Amino acid sequence: LTDLVELGRTSLFEVQGTLERLPGALQARRDIIVATRQYLDGLDASAKNDPAVLAMLVTGYTQTGDVLGYPGAPNLGDRKGAIEAWRKAREILSRVETLQAATKRTQLQDLGLHQRIGVVQESEGNDKAALQEYTDALRIAHRLSQDYPDDANAVAQTGIIEHNLGSMLTQLRDPAAGSHIRAEVQAYERTIALAPDDLNHRLGLASAIAGLGQTLISEHHLDEGLAEFRRALAIRESVQKLKPTDGIASSGIAKTWLRIAGILAGPWQENLGDTKGAMEACDKALALYEPLAVADGSNRKAKGDLAMALVYAGVIGRRTPDSLPRLRRAAGILAELRKADPKQLSYRTDDATTHEYIGHALREAGDLTGAIAEYRLSLEAKDNPAVAARIVESERRLVDVAAQRR
Repeated sequence: LTDLVELGRTSLFEVQGTLERLPGALQARRDIIVATRQYLDGLDASAKNDPAVLAMLVTGYTQTGDVLGYPGAPNLGDRKGAIEAWRKAREILSRVETLQAATKRTQLQDLGLHQRIGVVQESEGNDKAALQEYTDALRIAHRLSQDYPDDANAVAQTGIIEHNLGSMLTQLRDPAAGSHIRAEVQAYERTIALAPDDLNHRLGLASAIAGLGQTLISEHHLDEGLAEFRRALAIRESVQKLKPTDGIASSGIAKTWLRIAGILAGPWQENLGDTKGAMEACDKALALYEPLAVADGSNRKAKGDLAMALVYAGVIGRRTPDSLPRLRRAAGILAELRKADPKQLSYRTDDATTHEYIGHALREAGDLTGAIAEYRLSLEAKDNPAVAARIVESERRLVDVAAQRR
């Protein structure tokens, strides 16, 4: 029975994996995932207390959730359905743990389910619920690290979840973020000591170091923060030399170049005033993001990353002729992404920022009517009192200009 369950599960997901690479196959993918869920529900009803079958069902429901709505990978955009599938997986997993002692595998599965649910909840702005899921995942990660101190993958779980917590709390401007980011670095340093040749763990350490760099910047230690970003960049470039076609490594390098650009001359933050160096960093990021976005037209993350690189270049290089075209191109990409996934909070936030900066550019150029229109688009994406004040100010100036022309 276990072999039949596994055969059915893998066959369905192999078809799903094939279809996700084919254009125009969205409805077919939806139909297959519906059939997969029905297949799993039927097995669950008849599985009783067979631990092997229950374990297969945990994996099946987890994969179903991933296909339905896991951010960062091609999915069907059904986040509610994804969370339901992952919660079903957790329910079955709890039954497994009443039948046998928790193992490393079941703990890793439980941690992964908490993390997945947290990531989706965070993407929808449900920070309180996401924080609880990440906290539950971190508790499991600490237990794994204690139970398997010589297992690099078990130790790395603490770094992974500390990253989720540190990143989310940084966005919320919570001072507790720094302690989680420093704990993330320490966890990955222990992991690298156990598995120095593991490239994925190296990339994890690079991400942690970049987070530390951002923390130092927020603490007004700009030179130290820049040094940490360059250290992260060196690690990522060393991995790329070994895996030159790895898109994740390239994306990480591009993201680091953007962070460096912000430190050097990003007007939205405390910076070192090096506009030339910042634009060079932006150009390097764009050179990496452009082919990644073209390579897979369905990869929303790659498109979103490209849009933000264009915003960085457009804002930092606001005195250059390429500035406004880059910002308008970013706005076009983000409009497409918002249409495809209207619940994704980051798309709305980035879209609001982009239209705000287009408004600033038009206002400086004397196009007050165009600026007001862009500010209104920014407010439509996200409420911002400062942008609302810009509209009022621009409308007053427009009235003054009209009066002077009479």
